[in-house]
Amino acid sequence: MTTQAGNRLDDAPEPGCNGRMSKPSRLRALFVGTGRDGTLSLSQMVAELFEREGAGRRVMHEYAGRECYDAFANFAETGDRAYLDEARRLILECPYDCVVGNGYAPLLPLIAECCGPELMLVHVRRLDRGACIRSLMQNCEFFPLAFGNYSDSPQAVTKRMAAFHFGEGSRSEWADLPLDAKLSWYFDKTHALIDDNSVRFTHRHEIHTERINDGPTRALVGAILGLGDGPPPSPTHLNAQAHIAALPSDRREKVQWLMGRFDIRRAADDDLYAADYFLNAFIAWTGYQIRGSEAVGPADTRSFEQLAELLERAGQLLDHNRRLVGLLEAERLERQTAGS
Repeated sequence: MTTQAGNRLDDAPEPGCNGRMSKPSRLRALFVGTGRDGTLSLSQMVAELFEREGAGRRVMHEYAGRECYDAFANFAETGDRAYLDEARRLILECPYDCVVGNGYAPLLPLIAECCGPELMLVHVRRLDRGACIRSLMQNCEFFPLAFGNYSDSPQAVTKRMAAFHFGEGSRSEWADLPLDAKLSWYFDKTHALIDDNSVRFTHRHEIHTERINDGPTRALVGAILGLGDGPPPSPTHLNAQAHIAALPSDRREKVQWLMGRFDIRRAADDDLYAADYFLNAFIAWTGYQIRGSEAVGPADTRSFEQLAELLERAGQLLDHNRRLVGLLEAERLERQTAGS
């Protein structure tokens, strides 16, 4: 694969940073797509299977995805192989057995070098191209950080691969394109790179976003991970973003954090899931506030006095609802006794 400056990833040295030999990466399965194509739901399925297995295997959604995009873009623009060395280090030192997300398509030759041809490559493809591009446009508008070369926002600092990185037009021609045209190119190029590089891997599979929750797809996920003899993972639907558009811009990051891993399918089947999920989210978010985490933006920064009031309200709310649960149990017992 040749970049804008005529550089080829295929010319990279043997595995190991700066050409030094290193042990192979722990990574054994890679699910890769464009984004907005169900990868968070897939990562939840993998996490469920690994937890059920109990062997200590781990999965990560979008491990170093932004760093991989940045590394490829900088290498394509400068020819400086130090950027590839950094990407190689991230791959070789990956602490996860499975990675799911986007950012990896342009570096698949390097990933094949570091992980070997036995890596399970899973191409995640959303069949509704238009819907995916519209969703990416919304993400670009709401969360521009990872959309360098696409968003005009000063927050868009992470470079994403663009046509000029492959000699497919100039920077000025790219800059003149409307966003939907840029993201259409991105969608098509990502899938083309995955298709073209799939021959580097012995084990190749394709999953369609629209069929993630179908029985055969869930069974395939188990088989890919070597867990095909057990039950498939549960149907999952995470990171739906219909709720984001109506919010003020300074509230979107928090709500995206809050709702990103909320499983709508599980909420439909498990009456206690939503209560448990949001209570745990409150505890996590309040902990971030107490510790002054970078995850908390200015709009959600609270003084210790405000946090004390918040925690007191939380305790009162829990006590109140615990009493209501007790009343429900008493009513259940009374009706059960009367009916027997």
